Amino acid sequence: MTDVIDAISGLDTAQSVALRGHRPDVVSSAQASYEALLPQSLDADPVPGFALPTRLLVAARSARLEHSPAALAHYSERLSAHPEQSALLAFVESGPDRGAGLLASRRERAILRHVELLVARPAATTASDLDALTAAGLTPAEIVVLSQIVAFVSFQVRIAHGLTVLKGTL
Repeated sequence: MTDVIDAISGLDTAQSVALRGHRPDVVSSAQASYEALLPQSLDADPVPGFALPTRLLVAARSARLEHSPAALAHYSERLSAHPEQSALLAFVESGPDRGAGLLASRRERAILRHVELLVARPAATTASDLDALTAAGLTPAEIVVLSQIVAFVSFQVRIAHGLTVLKGTL
């Protein structure tokens, strides 16, 4: 599998080696985190109830809010591979309280609101925000995974942006 940060950054193999080759453990750890949080197979979904399409919705919405067209395209493409969940793609653009988001389930709206909160105002998160997720039916394990995905996509986008800038110096 191609390293997802390289793909989002648009790095070819030579550029990746030049910019990231001196930290192979960091590169492999970032890719392993991606594969653990957003596995390629539905069979590898370690948290029951928090299905892969929902995870991809969280990642795509996070990428959208982080203003990363490349990451958004990556996660939207993966989400579109689940035709039974294609309606989720509309939620990526509209958010929980607008447009298609109004048609989302209570659970999906709560997830999307939390994604927006974590991306836009993470320090403003309170216990009541977590209570809202629990009230919408999320388990503690699902809340942790939700937060991990948002944090990971934020990390990916920042690294990819830096790499995109640096590749211009090669």
